[in-house]
Amino acid sequence: MRIIIILLLLTLNCNNLVGVDTNSILKQVDEAMYPDQITYTAKMIICRPEKEYKKLMRVYIKGYDEALVEFLEPPQERGLKILMRGDNVWMYLPSVEKVIRLTGKMKMMGGEFVHDDIMRVRLNLDYNAEFLQKEDNHYILQLKAKNKKVTYDMIKYWIRDDNYLPIKAEFYTIGGKLLKILTYSELREFSKRLMPSKFIMENAFTKDYKTTLDIISCDYSYIPDRLFTQEYLKKGL
Repeated sequence: MRIIIILLLLTLNCNNLVGVDTNSILKQVDEAMYPDQITYTAKMIICRPEKEYKKLMRVYIKGYDEALVEFLEPPQERGLKILMRGDNVWMYLPSVEKVIRLTGKMKMMGGEFVHDDIMRVRLNLDYNAEFLQKEDNHYILQLKAKNKKVTYDMIKYWIRDDNYLPIKAEFYTIGGKLLKILTYSELREFSKRLMPSKFIMENAFTKDYKTTLDIISCDYSYIPDRLFTQEYLKKGL
């Protein structure tokens, strides 16, 4: 009788494992975290052992291919903008009135977030997911990159099972080395939409290096296309 019960439990566990639709989970994460249009204001704090660097920025994201980050503070960086269109990234430096080319994999303002982390995230488009396990109130997935364009070859991802919001992500190299750890916390409602308001990215190699992103306000209304142009990058509205 005991053997039958054990076999039954194993069968149920296997069925639960097979029955998890990882693609559906990733789609729901994308829908919860990355709407088609979003504008938010955030405080970025880059922590180093000797000092903290605080910045205030406004982020505009439209779809998967268009994003703009505009820095409001500190005063010496006011007007600095970063534009992403497809695989192209440019930064406008108001102090010298020049536009320079960047890449999505470069660190944003020297912190632990790269441009792609903030400006272009669509898990379901970029990764194939494998179900690892379910613990308490969350799923744990392993995401493998579909192509070499993405920043991370593999991500281990913790997701709440009730609202499909992320709890934690670990980012790995092709060789399997842990690069960074991102934690999501402090759930808040923005325009009746629930999402984490604090993002902390920690460097796995240098523990004292971390960058925090605190969302202050968030809006989901229409964003004009002219914001995602070279003209706006240089001149503004």
